[in-house]
Amino acid sequence: MLFLLSANFTFSQEAIEDSLISRMCEDLPTYKKLDKREIGPTIFDKHLTKYLETKKLSKRDSISISIDQRLQRKCPDYIKILDKIHKPKRGNWTYLKNIPKSRITDKQIDEFKNTQSFYYIKKSGSEVPVKIENNQWIDLLPNNTYSKLDLEWLTNTSFQLKFIESNNLHHKGSSRKGDIYKYDIIERKKNYYLLVLTTPQNNRIVSFKFYPKLK
Repeated sequence: MLFLLSANFTFSQEAIEDSLISRMCEDLPTYKKLDKREIGPTIFDKHLTKYLETKKLSKRDSISISIDQRLQRKCPDYIKILDKIHKPKRGNWTYLKNIPKSRITDKQIDEFKNTQSFYYIKKSGSEVPVKIENNQWIDLLPNNTYSKLDLEWLTNTSFQLKFIESNNLHHKGSSRKGDIYKYDIIERKKNYYLLVLTTPQNNRIVSFKFYPKLK
């Protein structure tokens, strides 16, 4: 009985927050005349303040981060605003309209599959180590946190990741168990693989550099 009550409470909270996120996204165009850096705080202040007041003080930061991450997944207009404010550094990320044709060879794919340690560079410029083994992809994140996903090959040059769990506040807030992310391996450059990530939740296509760690 306690489990059922807990499950119903969790579902109810998620439903309330999903409805809140939908209203925030619908309301975004009314603020298009504001400076882009003011739109996010304004929309959060209008829609989120009263909701957070119903929550414990210790929970408010994590709820705010979770809603922000989920708004990024579900609201293309919000993503466009953030992309203009936070432009990727060092040319590691590029937004695309279509997935390019793969130019990678079978030998290079075999090398990729036989490598366990990689890293990518976030838009902020920080490096994120990645460990791939036993058909799992694990992001090794700051403060001994992680994000764990199942890896399933779809074709010889593409795979999907299915979110399992994370104890990192941002990653846990942005993904739910079972969320799918599709990757295409486009080519092998001198010191990195060029991958394309497709996020079904917001129809986003982005290429990024994925670096093998040299021993």
